[in-house]
Amino acid sequence: MKTADSGHQTRLHRFHGGLRLRHNKQVACRHPLESLPIPQRLVIPLLQHRGLPARCVVTPGQRVLKGQLIGDLPDQAANGAIRGSRVHAPTSGVVRALETRTMAHATGQAGPCVVIDADGKDEWIACEGLTDGFEAPPDQLRQRLRDAGVVGLGGAVFPTDHKLDHPVPVHTLILNGAECEPYIACDEMLMREAPE
Repeated sequence: MKTADSGHQTRLHRFHGGLRLRHNKQVACRHPLESLPIPQRLVIPLLQHRGLPARCVVTPGQRVLKGQLIGDLPDQAANGAIRGSRVHAPTSGVVRALETRTMAHATGQAGPCVVIDADGKDEWIACEGLTDGFEAPPDQLRQRLRDAGVVGLGGAVFPTDHKLDHPVPVHTLILNGAECEPYIACDEMLMREAPE
């Protein structure tokens, strides 16, 4: 890289290699967003990240609604492990089984999963939102995030409430909608079609 003032080369890193992938967003941005049909069967891992798996709170044969708790926090975290996150049903249906299955996890490991046969109705549980999230006390917001099982989407699926355990004053919030993967453009399309 050349600096603007002197024109000489400046090394920005001390490691060899790296990737610069071709930008292919135009492929993913050709068509508008659309809703996909609900699969007939869903397998939901109770281990969402590197922490402890959630404790299953449903039984085979039980009917569940979208948003219903199916995996609660473990009773306690052992050996300093992250406690985990709550897991909720992604749609309505009937719990078919609690099984050990290979998961879409960075380790490729198997773990406990809840198998749900969807009923196609996509019926929600009753939800009660906050009247004013900007005025709610920080402890209440952290508890709501924990109850809802909100996790990060960066790959580690880290529980969001943990990130707020040591709050700092926030002056400016910057939302980064740039996806680093070459073909993924769901954030870009969402900002184009529904910027509000």
